[in-house]
Amino acid sequence: MNDSRDRSRVVLTTARLVLRELSFDDAAFVVELLNDPDWIRFIGDKRVRTEDDARRYLEEGPIAMVRAHGHGLWRVEAKGDGRPVGVCGLLRRASVEDPDVGFGFLPAARGLGYATEAARETLEVGRRRFGWTRIAGFTSPANHASARVLEKVGLRYEGRDRLPDGDDVLHRFVWDASRPGVRLRPVEDDDVPRFFEHQLDPGSNREAAFTVADPSDRAAFEARWRRLRADAAVRAYTVLAEDAVAGHVARFERDGAPEVTVWIDRAHAGAGVATAALGSLLHREIERPLHARVAADHLASLRVLEKCGFSIVGRERSFAPARGTEIDELLLTLES
Repeated sequence: MNDSRDRSRVVLTTARLVLRELSFDDAAFVVELLNDPDWIRFIGDKRVRTEDDARRYLEEGPIAMVRAHGHGLWRVEAKGDGRPVGVCGLLRRASVEDPDVGFGFLPAARGLGYATEAARETLEVGRRRFGWTRIAGFTSPANHASARVLEKVGLRYEGRDRLPDGDDVLHRFVWDASRPGVRLRPVEDDDVPRFFEHQLDPGSNREAAFTVADPSDRAAFEARWRRLRADAAVRAYTVLAEDAVAGHVARFERDGAPEVTVWIDRAHAGAGVATAALGSLLHREIERPLHARVAADHLASLRVLEKCGFSIVGRERSFAPARGTEIDELLLTLES
C-alpha cells in the first residue's frame, strides 16, 4: 500500500507525536479541522468547505510559508497509527515583527497534553534551529485553554494586540530570552514572610497608597494573610519570576463584586512581571466583569491594568492610609 505520510517530511518527533510538513494529501483532515466550531470561534473562519478549498488553503498558506521561510504550520500525528490530531508550527506574518507559535487540535485530541507537548518542541526548533530570541503567541481573549498552553511552554502575557490584517483584539504572549519566565502557583506558608518584606518598601507603599497605616506590624500582616487564605472567595497566587518569589496576585470580593489586585516587589519592577502575572490570573479567573482600583497617580499600575484590558469607569476621593490623606482613586473594569 502506498502510504501518503511518506511523501511529507518529518520535522520533529516527541515522546508521543510526529510533526510533518503538510501536503495536499491532508486535504480531508484540513476540512475537518478548519470547520471545527472552536477553530472558527477562536482562530477564524477560513472559508474552507471542500477538499479543493483545503488544497488552495494549503498552497497559499502553510506550504507557501514553508517554501518562503523554511517553517510554517505542521501536521501533528500520533505515533503508531499516524492519525492526524492537529497542527502546530512556527509562523511568519508580514504584519508582525516576531515569529509566533500557532496550534490547533481536533476535539478528540484535546485534554491529552498534545498541544503542550507539540508547542514545547516547536519552540525549541525556533530557538535552536533558527536562533530566535523572541517568539510570540496569540490567542483570543476567551481562549483560556490555549493561553494556559502558552504559559506552560514558557511564554508570558505581554498585552493586547489588534493585528493589522484583522479586526479582533488578541492576547499577545512572548518568550523573550532576555526576560525572566513568570508563572503562578498557590500561596505557600513560606511565601508570606517574603510578601511581608516586599511591602516594607516605603516607595511601594506610597505608590499603592491604599495599604495599611503601619506596614511594619508583622503580627497584623500575618493575621490578614491567614484570613485571606481561609476565605473561599479569595484566590491568591504567588508570582514566580524564574524561581524567585516576586510578589502575589489575587482575586477577592468587595461588596459582592469580584476584584483583582497585584503586588510585585520593587526588585522586579519594569520587567513586565506585573503584566505577565495579572494576565495569567485573568486566564484562571474567567468570570466577567472583573474590577480593580488604583491610585490615580500610580501610572505604572494603571498601565498594567490597561494592558490587561481594564478600562477606567470612575473616580472617587478616598482616604489612603499609606499617605495619611485623601487622594483620587480610579475605578476600572474588565468586561471581556
